[in-house]
Amino acid sequence: MDLSFTAEDSAFRDEVRQFLATSIPDSLRDKLDQGAPLLKSDYVGWQKILYDKGWIAPGWPKEAGGCGWNATQQYIFNLELGLSGPRGPFLLASIWWAQ
Repeated sequence: MDLSFTAEDSAFRDEVRQFLATSIPDSLRDKLDQGAPLLKSDYVGWQKILYDKGWIAPGWPKEAGGCGWNATQQYIFNLELGLSGPRGPFLLASIWWAQ
């Protein structure tokens, strides 16, 4: 069984890395790195960034307003999100439950 990424998967990974490197606001990175409490506006701001990119619902099908990503794309997104620098549950959890 070959578990390596396809060329398309690698291109998607590069897109995710670039997006995260340029789209997470410095003020948010600073708060997360310092372990500072996050405000509702921090969660909503990140959700708006994901929404504007079209990445607000990675696990949903396109016809329901989601990304329509396959399991590998969802894995890559979550992995790169976790590796992007900020620590803590904010980036992963906020996608689905912060209002």
